[in-house]
Amino acid sequence: MDDPLSGIQETSKFKSADLIYMDKDLSIFSNLVTLSSLTTSLALIDQTHILFVPCNDAFTSMTIEDFAKLTDSTNRMNLIKFVNEHFITTKF
Repeated sequence: MDDPLSGIQETSKFKSADLIYMDKDLSIFSNLVTLSSLTTSLALIDQTHILFVPCNDAFTSMTIEDFAKLTDSTNRMNLIKFVNEHFITTKF
């Protein structure tokens, strides 16, 4: 696996939402953002923030059952919570 975002030039020119969709090694998390319907919210963040995006390999330790629960449309609030736990907005 390459370093995340290593193939993207001048990452500072992009919003976080754009960057996670541009890197194939972040595709599972970007799909979770889409499933949670938080794509627009992420795109609208204009304050300084930190986004901890797990690469695809990080999800290999999750069981199929846990992943299925996380992505089940009846558990959407749990998915939103999961995605939100990867964001920190803060003043630097």
